[in-house]
Amino acid sequence: TLMASSSIALFAFCVDVGVGLPDYLDYREKVKSLGPVDIALRLDYEKDFEAQEPLSFEEEESVANLRMQEFNFLTLKKQSRRFFGRHWTLEGIHQGRAELFVKSPGFGVGRMFSPTIDRSVPPLLENIPFGNEGPDRKYNRHFNRHDHFGSAQPEQMHEATVFDFAHPDGFGLSISPKVSQGFLPHAFYQAPVKLESPSVLKSLQLISLRRFISPRAYVLDHLPRMDQLTGEQVETRELSPFELDAICELETRTTLLSDPKKKVVVSDIVLNRDGDELKMVGALRAMNGCLECHNAKRHDLLGAFSYTFLVPDTDQ
Repeated sequence: TLMASSSIALFAFCVDVGVGLPDYLDYREKVKSLGPVDIALRLDYEKDFEAQEPLSFEEEESVANLRMQEFNFLTLKKQSRRFFGRHWTLEGIHQGRAELFVKSPGFGVGRMFSPTIDRSVPPLLENIPFGNEGPDRKYNRHFNRHDHFGSAQPEQMHEATVFDFAHPDGFGLSISPKVSQGFLPHAFYQAPVKLESPSVLKSLQLISLRRFISPRAYVLDHLPRMDQLTGEQVETRELSPFELDAICELETRTTLLSDPKKKVVVSDIVLNRDGDELKMVGALRAMNGCLECHNAKRHDLLGAFSYTFLVPDTDQ
């Protein structure tokens, strides 16, 4: 009887291992993909720039309340509940289940809603074309980023584009200065929000203001992906006269943003109509969350997006 019981137990154990091992190995691979990333190494070219400490969330809200324009990032964060889902998942994995139980609010089993590893693993990055026909897939919660938008005016369109490219979901969990667990390179996971007027996005290029001696734009035939822009052989181009003037104009507006007590609304786009093309340069400024990694002060111009839209002549 003892031998039979032992045989049954051994058989059950082998079945459990056989069934559960693939899932366990898959889990380990996913956890490995969320390993720490030393962001300081990626931003070594910023070592000579002046840095500023980020504000606490309460201080950030206070600043946003004092001045109407704060890129609407706090509002977008709150609308994008998936941001909190990924951060919560990474924190649960990092801290461990026992510590999470002790610190979690609530009572009983309500404390133990387990973070699912799949919620923190992003979909594969793809080369998304310009135009307005990019993928519009429903990713798991946090990666369906701007489903609350339909179409927008140029200013709103740019804000949503910046939020998508540098989405807080991708920041990961900060475990030490400039080291983040689960950090994702800035990129697009779906096509940008459309303009309200009939138009087609002909190109969207990232302008670098810090990496090169003079400002240059990265040349890709699809939406920018930072994982493709880190090598030395990436194709770049000089800026056009309009783009150079636009960067200078955006730089002059930086001083208007330095005092939060001044309730100043400053546009962060510069527009130029040329025949059937609408050109726009929009600022990429250092927001509060950016200061955890970038050597910058709040509202410093880190880069810009250069847009070209095809617009019917009837909309001039």
